[in-house]
Amino acid sequence: MQHATSLEKEYFAAICHNESELVQQQLAVGCEVNKSFENGLTPLMAAARAGADDVLEVLLQSGADARAVDAEGRNALNWLCRSGQTCHYYLERHTEPARKLLAAGAAPYRCDTSGDSAFWNACRLGLSNVLRLIHAHAPLPLEARHRSGDTPLLMASRHDATQVIPLLVEMGCDSEARGADGKTPRQLCSIAKWLDWKPTLTESERKQLLAAPPFRTGRRYRTGVRFEPVPGVDISAPLASDARGNTALHHAARLGDSAAAARLIDAGAVVDATNRSGATPLMQAARCGRWKVGAMLLAHGADMHRKDCQGRTPIQQAALAGNWHLLSMMGGSGIIVDKRGKKR
Repeated sequence: MQHATSLEKEYFAAICHNESELVQQQLAVGCEVNKSFENGLTPLMAAARAGADDVLEVLLQSGADARAVDAEGRNALNWLCRSGQTCHYYLERHTEPARKLLAAGAAPYRCDTSGDSAFWNACRLGLSNVLRLIHAHAPLPLEARHRSGDTPLLMASRHDATQVIPLLVEMGCDSEARGADGKTPRQLCSIAKWLDWKPTLTESERKQLLAAPPFRTGRRYRTGVRFEPVPGVDISAPLASDARGNTALHHAARLGDSAAAARLIDAGAVVDATNRSGATPLMQAARCGRWKVGAMLLAHGADMHRKDCQGRTPIQQAALAGNWHLLSMMGGSGIIVDKRGKKR
């Protein structure tokens, strides 16, 4: 964000870190709900991209424009679906944010400069519940062709999006259609049959996942690029924190950087350090779907029962985000929470 004021930087950082109360305060003192950041990114797009669901709801209630597009032609719903590539392990956590964006007028079929829309990204990344919401909003164009020549079923098959393939077949998408390479969906899909993924792990699988991450890799800590957008963080000092109380380990957990997290823990970072919202690195990993970093933190003694300022534990945050791998590791696969993260 070139030439951005310190307040604008704080505003953008609060959005990306899902600090809803701070965002409300900043809106109250004059920050624009439809402020245009770099490349036309709005606060609503930034929240959708970062998986900041609480902030996204605050922005919509404050009048954020869900129909706005950035310099690449992407709206907030497109960014939400694109975030399935990086932000969260369990993709169906996009359901409630997508419901709210569609209700606010977001266009699911608007294509960006690459020819992708929220609809095409949902097909590619297996967002079955998002596709159902889009279908309820406006019937899916089952025989539409992407710029690449793929139908929705061809695209889902090409990317092994097993969550949406049965849905598209059931809706009537042509299973014999051929793409630009002459292949049918069955030839493209690498699996022999479609199985529902179940968020349960055996005790042996749980131990194997906990042992899998390279806790002490000896790899050089990657400095600069990954943490540069976060003002005030000295990434060479594991105990340093920024203005919001986030340590470098908080940021490594949020971004899913296992190598950086391992290096920081080796250097003496506090695994249960809390920021101003009371969140620990494990909570950041749980909320952002970073189960590998979460497993590393658990193996180094992170407290899975600690509560943040809203009373949420890492177990509850993992359940809210649909982070089932990490939830199973913490022994909470059967927990039920409401939308506020409270046990039921």
